Amino acid sequence: MCPTGHTAGTGGPKIASRQGSRSRKNHRQQEDSLCEKFFGAALYNGFLEQTCGFEGQVKDRLSSMMDSAHCLPALPKLRRDKLAAQVLDDAEMRLKAYGEAQFCEANLQDYTHLMDMLPEATDNNTDNSASPDNNSQL
Repeated sequence: MCPTGHTAGTGGPKIASRQGSRSRKNHRQQEDSLCEKFFGAALYNGFLEQTCGFEGQVKDRLSSMMDSAHCLPALPKLRRDKLAAQVLDDAEMRLKAYGEAQFCEANLQDYTHLMDMLPEATDNNTDNSASPDNNSQL
């Protein structure tokens, strides 16, 4: 093997190429997973803002981060719709199980923590498109 990591002979570049392809695929899967997490978190926090009256604009801040990371093109509409249904169904189930007061109280600390950690939303993404009423797009 040479110092650059290629093996001698004609098989070297093919091996390196496959490894590079695998590495790019793994990186893309990690990005997609991160985008899914941002998307789900934006929806859930939008639900909290609408249901509990939280005013920290966490959903807008997460949506802004998603825009910066170019997440929406990475998540097909069918995947976004499925994630939205899962997140909002879970949120509704928790709301019904605990009641509004307990549900909101239980989520306030984490919401406030996120609000303190996240940068302010940029002006181009404060359109509330991640609200539960418009859950397929952020």
